[in-house]
Amino acid sequence: MKSSRKHIFWRGPEYSHDLFVRSCGEFVLIPPDRERIRHIPDFGEIFWPLSGQCSFFYRNRKYLLRPGQIWYYPPGSLHDYRPVSPFHYCWMTVGGDAADQFFSLLGIKPGLNKAGICPQQQFASLGRDCVFHSTSHRINALTTAFKILLQIYFPEQTRENAGNSAMEYAKTLIDSSFDDPDLGSGQIADVLHMHRASFSRAFSKTFQMTASDYITQIRLEHAVKELTSTNLPIKNIAKTCGFASANYFSKVFIRQHGISPQKFREQFNGKDD
Repeated sequence: MKSSRKHIFWRGPEYSHDLFVRSCGEFVLIPPDRERIRHIPDFGEIFWPLSGQCSFFYRNRKYLLRPGQIWYYPPGSLHDYRPVSPFHYCWMTVGGDAADQFFSLLGIKPGLNKAGICPQQQFASLGRDCVFHSTSHRINALTTAFKILLQIYFPEQTRENAGNSAMEYAKTLIDSSFDDPDLGSGQIADVLHMHRASFSRAFSKTFQMTASDYITQIRLEHAVKELTSTNLPIKNIAKTCGFASANYFSKVFIRQHGISPQKFREQFNGKDD
């Protein structure tokens, strides 16, 4: 799997305007690939993940960005970030003298901010306006950017997505983020801006199994792949599959398969006596 930077729309610097959407895009960064470290004096930028995790550095501190959050670098920031796992995200830059005010008026602070589901289609719509340089397209782009940011300031607006489409998104989130040991019903419910109990009922109704059971199922499926196709130590497999420890991984594996991960590997390789 390779990084993807195919979707990028750039209007370019328009210093005659106090406020304008400068660029936007949709990237997938696969470690160890990353964007270069650079100082950005003249525009603000947000990063809104769809899946995966990314480390961001700001004022000598390190932060971990996950789905359900956004990251904001204000004008004048040193941009320094690197993916921890395959990191799929949308981004947007806003330039002009009023750029920082544009974000701060909507309560978006430098660094981590809570958010909901990334409005991927709205970012695509924003891109279509960014490729044209007319006044009407500049205003349309600002309007779309404002709507995108409103979903951060008023997260309750995303609750209307809490039907089957939101449950499908939750499933996709699990499929792509199972290696995060902190992933659980509570975190996913936060992403969807749902109460944990309401999310659990909706997920169980949609897929006839609990979200916790589905997380465990996906982790075990990947563990079996690692056991049968690699020589990685058991503790490494536990970590790459999102289990908090090798001991917990073994307990869950034995409960599912009736034998330990090591015994399973030996039987698969024909080494069982």
